[in-house]
Amino acid sequence: MDGGFIVRLAYVVNISNHSEPFVLEVDASSGDVIPGCMVRGRKNPLHFGLGKRLRAVRRQRDIGGKPLSIAAGLAGTTVLRIESEASVPSVDVVAKLAIVLHVSPGYLAYGIEPSPPSSVDESTMTLAERLRQVRELSGLSLNALAKVSGVARTTIGYIESGETSPSIATVELLARALGVSVCWLAYAEGVAQESAAVPTSTPDSLSERSA
Repeated sequence: MDGGFIVRLAYVVNISNHSEPFVLEVDASSGDVIPGCMVRGRKNPLHFGLGKRLRAVRRQRDIGGKPLSIAAGLAGTTVLRIESEASVPSVDVVAKLAIVLHVSPGYLAYGIEPSPPSSVDESTMTLAERLRQVRELSGLSLNALAKVSGVARTTIGYIESGETSPSIATVELLARALGVSVCWLAYAEGVAQESAAVPTSTPDSLSERSA
């Protein structure tokens, strides 16, 4: 079974005499709460559309959820859990699904149209290497990045050492804090500099380019 799952827990709290819904993300293996929560009325993270995108591309390819999971080398319920938004997968899980579906992992994870890497060197770098490089170029220590991103210092350290594959939600938090493209950081797609590109909503043209 492939790991890297984050479980979403929805709850309501009272703030200034009115209720606001929050979503917490919890590491399924350790039970640790992933820093950062979403309040209604704020813009949803890009990865929130993963379930719908995955279902749309899967149906376009005419493949069931369990066969897709197995073809990607994952547990049979992986696709079902992602599409039902019961869990947030790691970047590696999304990459494996994208390979089987012949679609860009960046599009699948974040809904952003794929583009080639800015250089051959960057395309061969790992996520861990890209994260460390941009953090050091930004002049941030692990503690400083932890504070501005809301991601635990130990988690960032594990990612940079290659000891863990982060969730697509964690990578989005780090990319936002560093001011770089989330698709570049997660999958070396496009350029590091964050652009004003608007996420796309349909997989047709993207899947043709990636096929």
